[in-house]
Amino acid sequence: MQTPNQHTDSTYRPDWTSRNRLLLEYAYRSLWIIGAAVDTVADDMTRKGVWIT
Repeated sequence: MQTPNQHTDSTYRPDWTSRNRLLLEYAYRSLWIIGAAVDTVADDMTRKGVWIT
């Protein structure tokens, strides 16, 4: 284990799922939960703003 911290011994390889158009289209058309998530109107801080108290 002789590593100074966890970060020096780890690697991260991004998985570009958002670039896989066929997978995204299949998920949108065949899985109701994905379609519902995509079609949901934004009702969060992007539309109403955010209050920091």
